Amino acid sequence: MAEIKRQSVINGLLASVGLLALYAVIMTIFNGWTAAVEQFGALWYLMVPLAAGFGIQVGLYTKLKTTIRERSKGSLAAGGTSAGTAMLACCAHHATDALPFLGLSGASIFLTQFQKPILLVSLGINVLGIFIMYKHVKNETVSKAFIIFAGIAAFTILGVWIIATQNRPIEKPTTIAPGWETKEQAGGNVTVAITPQELIPKKPAVFQIVFDTHSVNLDFDVATAARLTDDQGNAFGTATWFGDPPGGHHRKGTLSFPIPMVQASIATLTLKDVAGVKERTFVWKY
Repeated sequence: MAEIKRQSVINGLLASVGLLALYAVIMTIFNGWTAAVEQFGALWYLMVPLAAGFGIQVGLYTKLKTTIRERSKGSLAAGGTSAGTAMLACCAHHATDALPFLGLSGASIFLTQFQKPILLVSLGINVLGIFIMYKHVKNETVSKAFIIFAGIAAFTILGVWIIATQNRPIEKPTTIAPGWETKEQAGGNVTVAITPQELIPKKPAVFQIVFDTHSVNLDFDVATAARLTDDQGNAFGTATWFGDPPGGHHRKGTLSFPIPMVQASIATLTLKDVAGVKERTFVWKY
């Protein structure tokens, strides 16, 4: 029994660390190490519990697998079938643990845009998975109706959240402080015009951005492409885009950053890989 418990703990810890490592590798490949650290700093309170829950489930899975092996020796076929079903369900819903981490990499526009609701729903599914696995480890059954209801409820909440976010009106420009001029650049047959709406210390930065072209499909993710820094080397997290979705020849919206600005002299907004242009840099002096 002590050996089973030890192996369960080891497997659980390895699973938790492995999931976080998966995030770090994928995020670094797509956006770089700095962006991976920034994103983790902004969402660690969701990512750490999700990784921990994944580890707990793997630990319970290890114990359950050993339990099934022991039960089979005693010809407990019914119990083994029930527990085996739980193991299959556990493996299936583990995909929801990795899903938001893949979304955080910026590889998918959909997942990047809705990463917080997906993380929250995944946490809920994680808790449900732990509950189911624990019940089967204790040789207790869980109602199929309860599992189905909980799953439907989780994805209904996610759907409502996504629809509400999609239908959120584009934020109207606030009064632009004196001195914040519109910066415009043309390249790759696309003109980009950016005007700061909020760019003051102790408040998150907000920019109005307009993309205009006659020949290029504007199918990129603005939030993933953007990075805000200052002359002191500070970065201000992964941006959120409220505006026109990918596609078309004209896009307009607001780009906001989660981390408040600090006292600095220069703010630099960089857009990477937009319409074939490797990097566009826009600079404002305080």
